Amino acid sequence: MSNTKKIVTCGIFMAVVAIATIFIKFPTAIGYINAGDGFILISASLLGPLAALVGGVGSALADLILGYTRYVPATLIIKGLIGLGAGLFLRDKNLSLRNLLVFALCELWMVAGYFIFEAFFYSLASALGSVLPNLLQAAGGVVIAALGAPVVNQLSR
Repeated sequence: MSNTKKIVTCGIFMAVVAIATIFIKFPTAIGYINAGDGFILISASLLGPLAALVGGVGSALADLILGYTRYVPATLIIKGLIGLGAGLFLRDKNLSLRNLLVFALCELWMVAGYFIFEAFFYSLASALGSVLPNLLQAAGGVVIAALGAPVVNQLSR
């Protein structure tokens, strides 16, 4: 992929992550899952480590737009590292057990990252209360990426 195409793809995915985080929501018994994480992981299969920018900037922009300003710096780092980790460790563009494991480990980082942030800025009880919703968010991200990455990679050829 040429540098120009990488920059354009990165920018498009930043916007897609922000929009998916804000508007594409799946209700659960304890809240909702948004589609943003899935698109971060999908972008990693196309962009490699540049997905760090997609995850960090796209998700932080969504937090800013939604008014979660206290979360913006944490989201920039946490979601950026999801994109970086997935971009560094995905080895092929096919749906494989290895890639599913990479997706899952990156999403577990998200759960841990927000736990640390919330324990520091709020309380341990608040952080513990966010673990289950974040695990559901993580599972949703893995499912979206598992279904979407092969399709996007096929279309990008």
